[in-house]
Amino acid sequence: MHELKNDVEGPLALMERVFEAKGQLASEYPLVFRRGFGGRLVALDDERGVRSSCAVLPRTLVMAGVHWSAGLIGSVATDSDQRGRGLASQVLAEAERWLAEQGCLFALLWAEDPRFYLARGYRPVGSELDAVVDAAVAARLPIAPDIRPVVPSDAPAVHRHYMSQPYRADRTAEETQALLHCPGMQVLVAERDGRVAAYACLGRGRDLPNVVHEWGGDRTLVLALVREAFLASGADHVVVMGADNSSLVFAGLAAAGAKVHRGFLGLAKPLAGSLPSLASALAAQGGGTCHVESDGKVERCRWTGPAGSVHLDSNDLLDLLAGPRGTSEVLEQARRATGLAAAGLPLKPFLWGLDSI
Repeated sequence: MHELKNDVEGPLALMERVFEAKGQLASEYPLVFRRGFGGRLVALDDERGVRSSCAVLPRTLVMAGVHWSAGLIGSVATDSDQRGRGLASQVLAEAERWLAEQGCLFALLWAEDPRFYLARGYRPVGSELDAVVDAAVAARLPIAPDIRPVVPSDAPAVHRHYMSQPYRADRTAEETQALLHCPGMQVLVAERDGRVAAYACLGRGRDLPNVVHEWGGDRTLVLALVREAFLASGADHVVVMGADNSSLVFAGLAAAGAKVHRGFLGLAKPLAGSLPSLASALAAQGGGTCHVESDGKVERCRWTGPAGSVHLDSNDLLDLLAGPRGTSEVLEQARRATGLAAAGLPLKPFLWGLDSI
């Protein structure tokens, strides 16, 4: 087992083969496969080459001024003739260990079939909104005259609109510029008075076909861009995804007849050593006092309010702080036990589509 960065050929060849990516994986995930960015590759190999691998990327999640350090895990791949031997579990454990060393509080990933990850301590967290836009909905959306495909000189304006989102992953201008060239993606911008006032991204590689997965800027122009994205897709419908606080845009979609669904962001797992930081986050966001206690074997947090105390482990803390779809049974029980309102919880961490790996 070893962590790789400069030598990406072996893990990349394995991932291309497993995911049938047709040579596009490195372009789809530049923050992992290109030098100068923060991604890494974890690989398990033998004398015949790389047998199992995954990508990791530390990120800072921003939630209306609250910042958390999280580690993304993606593209977990194992050779078909090596499955069932626990290789993916070993790679996953090594990825979690490395991310913990980088100071990440939890690992976050996405999976079509979550059973493998649920069995290894992952659980749903966060919240996102998804709206279905078909021809009837698109016909009711605004029309804007100055919509065109993105060009390289638009990247700074796109980045400014992205960074104005209150719920996002922190991103540099160089990262945004690299991500705008992902294969299988159309990026449209809307101008006002000669300036880019909104943008929208449709599709991305193999993961997000016919999905408007990132957008920003003026609300009315974003809705007009969704209309144009639907027309450009040639599909019978597209899905628009966004943060749970994107009420104005989703209100506009709902008013046009779109069905809006609230889902969870992804699957997460607290990382080793994260309990004190999670406890500090709870005290900062929920009030009361949090003390970390240990009996030499088990470490827990004691959260105390005017009515009493409750003991929480790291899994409890993650659910309380970032429960799926903005709900948490652990939080409700803790509120009753402590007498604390903790009105700002759970928080609703969110990552836009360009940040997935």
